[in-house]
Amino acid sequence: MKIVYYSYTQEIIENIEAGKVHIFPKSVDKNLAKDRYMQSLENQDQEFNEIPNIFLKQPKFMGLGEFKTNLFLSDEMVLREEKQVIAFYRSLSLKNRKELGVESYYDVIDIAANFLNFFKLLKEYKIEELKGLRPWQEKIYKLFLEIKDSYLEFLKERNYTDPIFVIEEKNYTSKSLCDYKEIIIYNKFYFSRLEKWVIKKLEEDGFEITLKLQLNKSDFCEETLSLKELTLVKDMKKKIDIFTVDDDFTGLLKVLDITQNEIEEEKISVDIFDSNHENYKYNQFFNNKKYISEFPIFTLLEGIHKLLS
Repeated sequence: MKIVYYSYTQEIIENIEAGKVHIFPKSVDKNLAKDRYMQSLENQDQEFNEIPNIFLKQPKFMGLGEFKTNLFLSDEMVLREEKQVIAFYRSLSLKNRKELGVESYYDVIDIAANFLNFFKLLKEYKIEELKGLRPWQEKIYKLFLEIKDSYLEFLKERNYTDPIFVIEEKNYTSKSLCDYKEIIIYNKFYFSRLEKWVIKKLEEDGFEITLKLQLNKSDFCEETLSLKELTLVKDMKKKIDIFTVDDDFTGLLKVLDITQNEIEEEKISVDIFDSNHENYKYNQFFNNKKYISEFPIFTLLEGIHKLLS
């Protein structure tokens, strides 16, 4: 895999090339790339008064999750989102429901989410079996394995499967990308075992893969494909405060507290950068703000946050 580095001041999402697959960890960057590509076609049409070449292979824009999902296919129909929870609930035995304290569908929503996320992580890091667990952990682990068997059996009987459990080496195929030969990944600072395996398989299938990073080369380990340190701009003059909260409501209170104090004491404007603005419930209170997710540098800061957490 070829790695290309950009400085913090360089624009990384530009000159989107047709005939290539473009992969973005953040949907906001994927949408930005789409908009810029369409704008470039309009500008080209206006400048040269030419009709766009409809036979030219258009670029393929994909989120990271969508990209991986399309590489593992099954003959069965794949359940999505709330249907997974319904199937999970219906597959539970009376014994399992008693152990989990489940009396109705609404009792199982969080349990199903934890169950699916647990096995999603195991798949992501290609872990076949957990060992060395404490007694209480072993109990939960065995329960989840038991539920997994009944869940998959329930789906199989109805010719369904779950997208998480489709992720098996035997189900890998690059057919969904057969019309392309070049793949560009933007600002991904860490690769799981599964993602490393996928990269290797794609290269074996003849794909040329480029990783574009807005980062100093010395800050990234090319052997482990992970961020190892961060070199900040030396002459940074502005003050930056970073805080984390446990939930959206606490975040709202923190934001209100900061903006109120800053404005009253120093009579200055405050810019709010939210790392999860797409899912933030209180955006309507903060109009005319510029969110950090709109900048290519965002995924770098998000990676740093995860590294330090």
